[in-house]
Amino acid sequence: SILQRHASCLASATNTAAMRQRMQRWLDLWEEEETATEVNPCLQRHFERLTAGVRKSSVLVPLCGKSFDLVWLAEQGLQVVGVECSRRVIAKFASEQGFDLSAGDAPEAGASM
Repeated sequence: SILQRHASCLASATNTAAMRQRMQRWLDLWEEEETATEVNPCLQRHFERLTAGVRKSSVLVPLCGKSFDLVWLAEQGLQVVGVECSRRVIAKFASEQGFDLSAGDAPEAGASM
C-alpha cells in the first residue's frame, strides 16, 4: 500500500540521517587528535587464537583511523585492508608510515552513486 511504501521511505531517510550523524561524530573525534599510541594489547594477547595460526590471510579493519594495529598486523604476515572515512586521518597515517597515496576511483563520502 501507499502507506507502507511511505513508512519504508521514511525509515530509510531516518537511517541515512542517523548514519550521517554517526559518521560526523567519528570525524569530530579525529579533530581531538588523541589516538592510541600502541598496539591493542587484547589483539596481541589473542592473536594466535583469532588467526588459528594462519599467517597468509587478510584482515579488514573498519574505521581504522591511524591504528598501530594496522602495521602490527601486517608485520605478523597478514594482508591488511584498513577502511577510514576521514581523508585527513588517511593522509596523516600514510605520511607517518612513509606510504605514498594515489587517488582512487571511490566516490567522495556522501556522493550519490
